[in-house]
Parts: sequence; C-alpha cells; structure tokens
Amino acid sequence: MGNCTATIKKKSPLTPAGRTVVADVALSTSYATNGDTVPISIFGLRRLSLLLANAHTTPGGHHVEVIHGADEYTAPKLRVRNVTTGAELGAASDNSAQSVRLIAYVMPYR
Repeated sequence: MGNCTATIKKKSPLTPAGRTVVADVALSTSYATNGDTVPISIFGLRRLSLLLANAHTTPGGHHVEVIHGADEYTAPKLRVRNVTTGAELGAASDNSAQSVRLIAYVMPYR
C-alpha cells in the first residue's frame, strides 16, 4: 500500500474554530489500488475532521479524489485517475513526482 508524504506550508494554532494545516502532499512510489493512504501524522495531527484538495489535478494532469476515513482517526486516501480516460492509475505505478496541495482541518470538541 502506498503512503503519501507531506511538506507543511502553513499551520494555524488551535483556536475555538479549530486547527488548519496547509501542505503539499506527494503521492507514493508504489500507488495502491483504490488510493494512496494519507497518514494523518504527516500533518502533525492526531485526528482529522476534513481534508480538502486545493487543486483537483496534479502537475502531471491526473485527477485527484479525496476519500475520507470512516472516522477522524482513520487515514484518508487519495485516489488518482487519468484525466483523459477517467481510469484509475495502475497499481504499483511510481507517482512520487506528482503532488497536490491539501488543507487538513481539525474541529475542536465541545
């Protein structure tokens, strides 16, 4: 299973509105069928309320879909499709040169 890596661009402090992390997330060197896993820890977070894609395509022209985990503690996935054919990229393909800017958001508990 492929795991993504991240380069943090900006972090907001924990506030009453929550915490936000903006990061460039690189796809894995061995793409996993149904999507690369995005470990929550790459954002410096323990849980994740929402993951938003700032751009829906990578520099290589692939469409990126965010698949959220079952709860705030389950890692989401990034499914990548060929923008021309709509087909998911092949398993074990090296997409590490492809990245997408994501916004990770944690809502506070009340």
